[in-house]
Amino acid sequence: MTRPHACTPAALAGLALVPALLLGHAPPALAAPAKPAPPSIPVCDAQGKPPDKRDKDHLGYVSQLAVYLANGKDNAGSASPELRRIPMGVELLLLCRSGSSVLVQARTEDGPQGWVKNGQFESARPQAGRLLAELAALPADDVRRRRGLAERALELEPLNPATHHAMIQVLEAGGDKRALAAARARLDAMASGAVVRQQGEPQLIFISTTEGVKMFAMLRNGKLLGMPGSGSDEPLPGKLLDMAFQPGRILHVHAGGVSRKIQVTGMAQSYCDAQTAAVRPFDGGETQGIATNYPLRPSPAYEVPVPAAYGTMNTIIANILRRNGVHPAYRERMLLRPSKGRNALEGFAAVPVRGGANPLLIASVSVEDNDSGPSYSLTVIAEADKTGKYRLAYEDFNIGSGGGEASMYADTFHYNADLDGDGIDELILSSRGYEWGSYFVIQKVAGKWSKTVHGASYGC
Repeated sequence: MTRPHACTPAALAGLALVPALLLGHAPPALAAPAKPAPPSIPVCDAQGKPPDKRDKDHLGYVSQLAVYLANGKDNAGSASPELRRIPMGVELLLLCRSGSSVLVQARTEDGPQGWVKNGQFESARPQAGRLLAELAALPADDVRRRRGLAERALELEPLNPATHHAMIQVLEAGGDKRALAAARARLDAMASGAVVRQQGEPQLIFISTTEGVKMFAMLRNGKLLGMPGSGSDEPLPGKLLDMAFQPGRILHVHAGGVSRKIQVTGMAQSYCDAQTAAVRPFDGGETQGIATNYPLRPSPAYEVPVPAAYGTMNTIIANILRRNGVHPAYRERMLLRPSKGRNALEGFAAVPVRGGANPLLIASVSVEDNDSGPSYSLTVIAEADKTGKYRLAYEDFNIGSGGGEASMYADTFHYNADLDGDGIDELILSSRGYEWGSYFVIQKVAGKWSKTVHGASYGC
């Protein structure tokens, strides 16, 4: 299934050049834009800091593929995956200079600062159409420069078929068969909706929300693992980000017993969170759910518990709270009460068990006193035995510090999915506190439910 692509005026200009490009004809010459005068850049002080009390001036726009904000002037121009990568076209505000290095602030929502080198930015905003025009004007044997221009145009307009066709033509002329096959596969997948993993890319699991998608976990040899760190022998997160969030790629998304597809459109500028990609629906519907770059066995949707289940779970909850010395007044406030509608945020859900007659019951309850009292949170799973009687299978009880928003803490059940293919659904929940949150998995391992993988943290 092909999809319409929204193109900017610059991209439409590039699209118009493609017929000439494919026929080997030079396109009509485009007038070069007038270049603004470069700003005067103040010199950094001895500590590498800008002069005090001065406004940030416009410096230019990122003009290269791999520009990372280095944490020191001596590292400017490096491409370490641990550093923050700034996409092409992002505006840079200048702070000060030291030799050939410039301390800048990227004009994004979170405004990160770091060092770049002269030559990594230009005064005029780069445009895909102009890059395609420069590419078409070069001789066919200038493979290196033609490929560089095609790569930059594709970075700027990753959802525009024109930039993909230009890249494919350059690779055909250059003879790089491996890169050519990857470029063709990328364009085909973008048009057809195929979910394709790149070479070396592990099976990845994402959390997809209204804010975008975040990497959450990976599946390696049938085992769920957290995302690797820089000290691991696994690929570094920076490399994973480039593979996982390649614009145009398609991902599965699963929620409520339904599987759909979403398309990555680029990195999202999310406040306090640099590792989120923006997505859009590929085949209609919502984008929220558990996203993967590999297919999952369909899971049944969780349900509203039957009325009798409330009494069963409240007995279990009351026993746990009494055992932990919770005052009766707080115990009463933490008991479940039937409510209308199917909403996991109401704290109680019944999760169908494959091949089982009785669903799994999961509840998360909490209470807080924002003045001076304590706060409590409890997540409970009850599982039916062979006779149909429910027994406690998992509990996680927490006591907050009390006295203010900082003590707030609660879990929320969101999704059930068989992430590792063992026939038993994992349960995906989030923990949230004051201005922070993260996701985790409760998984049945060797017959016991336990909290395993954590990830996809958010907050400032």
